[in-house]
Amino acid sequence: LAYEEVIRKIKHDGNEKRNVMAVSLLNRAMIFKDLKEYEKSYKLMIQALEIRKKPFKALDKSSGYSSKFISDEKKFHYGNISYTYLNLMDLYTKWDMLDHALSYGDTCSKYLEKFFDQGFQTTGMHYKKYNGLLFQKRATILALKNKYNESISLFEKASAEFDKWPNYDANNFYLMANLLNENNNPYGALEYLDKGLMLCKINNLSIQELEL
Repeated sequence: LAYEEVIRKIKHDGNEKRNVMAVSLLNRAMIFKDLKEYEKSYKLMIQALEIRKKPFKALDKSSGYSSKFISDEKKFHYGNISYTYLNLMDLYTKWDMLDHALSYGDTCSKYLEKFFDQGFQTTGMHYKKYNGLLFQKRATILALKNKYNESISLFEKASAEFDKWPNYDANNFYLMANLLNENNNPYGALEYLDKGLMLCKINNLSIQELEL
C-alpha cells in the first residue's frame, strides 16, 4: 500500500514520522468516507486520533521544534486533534448519526480552547478557521434536524470566523444559500449567492466561484 511505502521512506522514527502517519491515515479515511464506506473511514480516523493524542518526545531532534515548544502543554498539538474531531463530525453526519456527530463537536470545542491557549505563532488564524468549521458543521446538523433558525444563526457565526479564510467563507455562503432555497426563501438564497460571488471576485477564487 502507498501508506506503508510512505512510512518506510521517512528517515526519522520520531515526531515527523508520527505526523505523516496521522495525515496519511486521515487522508485514507476521507477517501473511504466519500466512497460511503463509513466503518472503514471511522477506524482510520480513530487510528489517526490516537497518534495525534500521543505527546511529542522532548528529546526528538528530528521534530524541528524547540525545547520550549516541547514543554508542558505544548507536548500536544491540540489544533491537529481538533481537526480530527471535525472530520469525525463530518463522517457521522454523512453516516446519519447526527447526535453522535454533535457529541464529537462538543469534544472538538474543548480541544479548540486548549489549542487557543497554546499560543503558537499561527494559532489565531487556524483557531478561527477550525472554530468556523465547527459552527458550520453544527449548522449543517441542525439543518438536517429541521432547526432552520438555529442553523442559519450558526452559519452566520461561521462566516464571522472565516474573515481571513475567504475560500471557506465562500463555501459557507453557498451552504447558506442552499438552506434558504430549500426552505422556500429564494430571494434570501440569491442574496447569499451574491455575497459569495463578490467574495470570489475580490479574492480570485475561481473554483469556489464555479460552485456558486
